[in-house]
Amino acid sequence: MTHSLNVRNHSEGATVKVNAVGYIRCSTENQIENTQGLPIQREAIFDFCKQNPKYDLLKIYEDAGLSGTTIEKRPALLNLLEDARNNKFKIVLVSKLDRIARDTFFTLFIEKELKKHGVELYSIAEPYRWDDPAQKVFLSLISAFAEYERTRIVERLYSGRIRKIKAGKFGGGKIPYGYASNKKGELVLNPQQAEIIKRIFRMRMGRMPFNRIARILNAEGISTYGNKKFFASTIKYILSNPIYKGRVKYCDIDVKGIHQRIELFNK
Repeated sequence: MTHSLNVRNHSEGATVKVNAVGYIRCSTENQIENTQGLPIQREAIFDFCKQNPKYDLLKIYEDAGLSGTTIEKRPALLNLLEDARNNKFKIVLVSKLDRIARDTFFTLFIEKELKKHGVELYSIAEPYRWDDPAQKVFLSLISAFAEYERTRIVERLYSGRIRKIKAGKFGGGKIPYGYASNKKGELVLNPQQAEIIKRIFRMRMGRMPFNRIARILNAEGISTYGNKKFFASTIKYILSNPIYKGRVKYCDIDVKGIHQRIELFNK
């Protein structure tokens, strides 16, 4: 269920810094202070990173007093998976695999979800050996039996998101440019960015090409998230995003959002 660690730059022999996060969990309140408790797990992750300075520990996600198999009731794990989809880190560290879940199917599902986005799951106490034939056979058997359970877990994982979207709320993921997120996870206007969005629409209404709009914004030192430049594809994506028209859309769901739409569309 884990990947072997491989972070060497073989062409230069230099160690490459890897963005890492930790995940800790205890299933009961009584477990918080015992040998499986949160402080013990946290210390194990800190110690591992001290011994392996090639890992840059960005944060530790924490689920306290929560079940190991009910994913929709584990907010920290859900946030971790969302951040993995947004490429915020490359490896997830756990003190033991049962901190993800005691259920093998569930743990395998999480490992597969992370792997899809290029993220490794690594257990400090139980480093998995991919070169062990017996473990390879075991993993292949588990994988075969896990597909049905995986479908059920995916349905539970996204059911909460679907409910939010049907209620006109932001479903999660990367916050659209022009907005911020409040404590409830709802979209609120970012005034400075919202003005840029309106400007983009005005330029396009004047039939200005996508690439020219991008060049103008870049020349003025205006950037997207992460101080990245605008490209024609960025402009096209913004112009086609229904969120700016006050809509929330996902697959075949298209509803009026509860968020404030960009004022340009009120005219």
